[in-house]
Amino acid sequence: DGVHTVRVMDHLRSGSPLHVYAVQVQLREPSFDLELNELRRYETTVVAVPAGGYNAVVVRARRDRFGEDIDLDVTGLPSGVSALTFPIPKGRSDMPLLLHAKPNTEPVAALFDIKGTGKAGDRVLNGDLTQRHKLVGGQGQREMWGIDTDRAAMTVGDPAPMKIEVVQPKTPLLRRGSKELVVRVQRDEGFDGTLSIRSVWNPPGVRVDNSRRIAKDQSEVRVPITANGNAGLGEWPIVLLVNYPTKRGTATMAMAPIQLAVEEPVFNYSFPRIAGELGSE
Repeated sequence: DGVHTVRVMDHLRSGSPLHVYAVQVQLREPSFDLELNELRRYETTVVAVPAGGYNAVVVRARRDRFGEDIDLDVTGLPSGVSALTFPIPKGRSDMPLLLHAKPNTEPVAALFDIKGTGKAGDRVLNGDLTQRHKLVGGQGQREMWGIDTDRAAMTVGDPAPMKIEVVQPKTPLLRRGSKELVVRVQRDEGFDGTLSIRSVWNPPGVRVDNSRRIAKDQSEVRVPITANGNAGLGEWPIVLLVNYPTKRGTATMAMAPIQLAVEEPVFNYSFPRIAGELGSE
């Protein structure tokens, strides 16, 4: 609102009554669009799902004057593949998304779309997926040529040589506290590869130890998690990934998600300092 001055010139800083420009002014409205976080730096995300298993990506919302909840919907998946989505909560920019392939799903590749829906007052806002593909990189990985697409790629491949799960905890994680998540694996006969565990996404203020491994002679590992004093309260999905060796290199799959409750601590405690003298109690 108010009086604005617009000054226009060409790159030589010249102008005259014969230089004519059209100026269009438009009020900025609340909006958002979606993208997928890179799983590997400088590589466009492709979701490889093992038959009978899960894999996960992180959907990021680029918000513009819009901070409310965003619901996600996935379309274009092939037969036998389904999506498990979580709303992107108010004030947050990202959330994990899982794709699941039923057992015996045939190998297939497909392009899928993700759409978001949110409300700004009485208005319904829609956001679309945009994937940036960096095709040619220059010095320092500076993008020299790339394209945008409105869909993402996924594949269904060979089943994983194991069944692996993270056990749902029965108690909450408290602010300024810690706990351990139990991960259990049941290996197929003949598979003894070492497994690496990491999280694909962390709730606000929560840290997951991504250094844990399951050696070939182990069937279980405990993964430490901690929450700082400002960790987001409420229930959050926890999605862990496992890297495992195959004949064609390292493959990745996700475990079925669990829900982690983050709560305020019910009490505080401290140890008082005590001083004593030798020979005394």
